[in-house]
Amino acid sequence: MPLTDMQVKQATDLVEKATDAQGFVRTAGPVDIPWADANTQQKTAILAKAKNDLVKSAATAFFNPVTLQNGRDTLNLKVVPKDWSGKEYWFKYYLAETSDMSVLTELEKKKLHAIVKRLVYKSKGGVSPEHELKLTLSQVPEHEFKQMLRDMLEMGFVKVPCTDKQLVEDSFADMVAPKVNGVRSVMKVYSAGPQKKDPSKDKRWKIRFRCDTRPYGDIEKKGGFHAKARNDMAYATQIGLQNPWHPCSDPAVNQYMWFRKGAKDNCLNTVVSVGTSSDWMTYLPFPLMNDMPRGYTTTKRFFRFTNGKSEALELPVHHCWLYLFVMADLVAFKTGRFAHDQYGSEEFGEIGVGSVPIGNIYGAVKFARVFHGVAPSGGMTAPVGKKLDEAGFSAYPVESIGPPQTKFAYSKIFPEPAGISEIRRVFEEMRRPVVRHLRWSSSGFETVSAEFDTPNGRIKEITPTMFMGV
Repeated sequence: MPLTDMQVKQATDLVEKATDAQGFVRTAGPVDIPWADANTQQKTAILAKAKNDLVKSAATAFFNPVTLQNGRDTLNLKVVPKDWSGKEYWFKYYLAETSDMSVLTELEKKKLHAIVKRLVYKSKGGVSPEHELKLTLSQVPEHEFKQMLRDMLEMGFVKVPCTDKQLVEDSFADMVAPKVNGVRSVMKVYSAGPQKKDPSKDKRWKIRFRCDTRPYGDIEKKGGFHAKARNDMAYATQIGLQNPWHPCSDPAVNQYMWFRKGAKDNCLNTVVSVGTSSDWMTYLPFPLMNDMPRGYTTTKRFFRFTNGKSEALELPVHHCWLYLFVMADLVAFKTGRFAHDQYGSEEFGEIGVGSVPIGNIYGAVKFARVFHGVAPSGGMTAPVGKKLDEAGFSAYPVESIGPPQTKFAYSKIFPEPAGISEIRRVFEEMRRPVVRHLRWSSSGFETVSAEFDTPNGRIKEITPTMFMGV
């Protein structure tokens, strides 16, 4: 569709008033005119008003069509984030989530192309290095920039309900309907009533785990585990989620979970990820030492090596809290199954929930993890952390908290459901004073030998006394 009469007048005025190429780009870039839609007659009339060849050349470049791919390449190259809370960071974050064209509809591709054409022009023939930005993101009107982010959010993510009310009242029929291939719903609601035929299968008492560096008191102050975009507004503001130009500043957006279409794992900002393994030791390796090169302490101990020699060694130590909670009254999104069924990606062993309220948390056990390797003198680097993760660690429970010290909301149900008895059994197993020797693996965890090598000799075993004072 050619330009409207109003758009032709705007374009003509911009060309006529410009005295040089830079001035034209500076004034014409922020004005929302679809230059590439102009027909030959409109282009001729507009360019006739140029004062000189430099202005005419710059205006001609605005008429050049920009492909979606070249426009994306230009934006990825020329939009440089200043920090993790600014417009540039969030624009590139959402742009990256639209990179898988196979998950976009034709309408979404057109919307994305419109965003690209709004920001990029083809300065001369060739590919993306010869494309330029019409305007910086700071020059885009705030309401328009917010809509750009909102459009890309809806292109690259799936909106998912956090509560039963949203599931019932909003239109999520396409998610909860049985699949054509016979696979059941990708949604799973755990607030269903007790199973009359088999009370032991009451899904409210399904046990889940989450490993965190924060103690129970810190989680209690937050009211449980919540997505970054919700609950802690101070933190959300710090990372830009509450800026007026960010979609998550709108409650209509922020009240939902958003699942990344092109990825097998969850968005860290709007979803609380929960592992699906029923073995609690799967979560003990987290966080990985490779991911937290400054988050460790050390302990110096006197060891007798297997060769008979003795020497004091300093080993890296990290503490983590392993939380046990139940899925009562939560809506859980089977993200791994969804990614597999909808987009053919590898199924990932986790589900997503909007939050885990403090009342769902039964208790937590604090583990000290002594890694099988001497602490580096120059500080922990990512490669050293990776080697320690591969070597494994010895873990021992050093503290625990459970009912009645916790705010577990389901302790006084009478008669007590069988599921609660199982929760208590698992919790007691977690805090049993036993040293466990583990390492992370792609399948969850693996046991490792109690003996391990150091540059000074082979240590036979880390025993419970080693954890005294750690």
